[in-house]
Amino acid sequence: MLRGIAIGVALALGVSLAAAGAVAEEAQPKAVSPKTMWPNAVLPGDPLPEGVVPSPELDYGQYFRIVTNFNDTSSSKCIGYPITPMCAVETYMASDLRKDEVLRAIALGERPGPPETFKDASAYNSGIHGYRVISVRLFLPYIIPVSARNRFNIQAGDVAMSVETNVCTYGPCTEGALNSDENYLLRKGEYGWYIAPAGAYRYDITDTCDFGYRTCSD
Repeated sequence: MLRGIAIGVALALGVSLAAAGAVAEEAQPKAVSPKTMWPNAVLPGDPLPEGVVPSPELDYGQYFRIVTNFNDTSSSKCIGYPITPMCAVETYMASDLRKDEVLRAIALGERPGPPETFKDASAYNSGIHGYRVISVRLFLPYIIPVSARNRFNIQAGDVAMSVETNVCTYGPCTEGALNSDENYLLRKGEYGWYIAPAGAYRYDITDTCDFGYRTCSD
């Protein structure tokens, strides 16, 4: 609309069409680069800082990983850098343990990583969160749930990840806690992978209408 108004005004003043187009381009709002707002942002395709190692995109095994108050003692080497689906989940888990709203915003795709500083939550939290990936699904165009059961608007290219969790503060975790499964839906966006919809769910992403005990309207 701004372009049309600018061209109309310029032509009314006797300016050539080419000049009118230039005026219109100047009238268009300029896109703001994420690095203007977050100078330290690491965007998809950027080189990674030393020490940042992507967690595998599709990885699960019979062992527990941990998230602590500090990146150095956490299993993940990409907390704050949502460069794979697993990195986004680990960033979200760290944000939950550390009560870090900036990490949470990164995990939800609201801003790029990393944070300007990593929050030190050790003064009020000494917990260790354990997690083990038990399933990973990549949604291809021909296996997206039908609309009646696609409650979370799953799209081609999305990744669903299920993890079991436990508190590992007092010793190594060897099994998940009762009803500890968490399910995440990951999507690739402007700043990398993010959790969509927000948060973790205790039930599977795609079976919310199954077995007659829950309806899609719940």
